[in-house]
Amino acid sequence: MDQRRAIVATFHRRVDVPGTLGELIAQMMHRDPADRPTSAEVRAALGGSLQRSADVRLHPRGGRR
Repeated sequence: MDQRRAIVATFHRRVDVPGTLGELIAQMMHRDPADRPTSAEVRAALGGSLQRSADVRLHPRGGRR
């Protein structure tokens, strides 16, 4: 029970990711869900990086196999 209280009552550790991604992660970790970005806001913040990342995984050498 003490651990649960600590999780709820204390701050989480600082996000050590630089730049926009770090800010986004920090926002996503807010205790109050109302303060967290929606999935649409997360997608917009990430911009096209999700699609570019998927393209790299699908076509690691820049070509289709």
